[in-house]
Amino acid sequence: PTTSSRRKLVSFVNSSAFAKTLGKSAPFVLNIAKQWHANFGANYADTFNSTQYKNVLKHSVFTLCPTGRNPESYRIYEAIEAGSIPILALDKEYHDHPCKNAFLPFVKYHAPFVFLTDWKQLPKVLAMYSQDPNKVVALQERLRPWYQKFFYNVSLQLDMVTGRTLRQTASTSTTIQQKQQ
Repeated sequence: PTTSSRRKLVSFVNSSAFAKTLGKSAPFVLNIAKQWHANFGANYADTFNSTQYKNVLKHSVFTLCPTGRNPESYRIYEAIEAGSIPILALDKEYHDHPCKNAFLPFVKYHAPFVFLTDWKQLPKVLAMYSQDPNKVVALQERLRPWYQKFFYNVSLQLDMVTGRTLRQTASTSTTIQQKQQ
């Protein structure tokens, strides 16, 4: 769906810990689960099943992607796949996380995301985007082509690394075989 056809400005489906970070200025938070469940859905009233979750993302202009166990999470890629613009924070939690510079590829490749320095900026940033829908449309139009190019570059890098590794393994194997003869 295009920006104009999306029903929600922002989506966020997660535990209440992050909602506390946002404070009372977060009326846009759609679902706060009391607890994460591996088997979510019908058995747990406070969670979404996968179809509901996909629909939330498809109908949201933005998706909040806070640091969890790791800064980079599936939520970022799920948002992109749904055409929802990820919002990330390069905040204290991100900088203090042992997984350093997890968002560096997004910054390096000019991801059409919204980057905050603190989640407390969120209400102002959302207000700005709400007042200038052309900025939102521009981000959303760049999202899919950026994603395709980004993963093309990632796959090239992976091919180079695995190709090098395979060549090194083959070279080592040949050397071992030659020594055994």
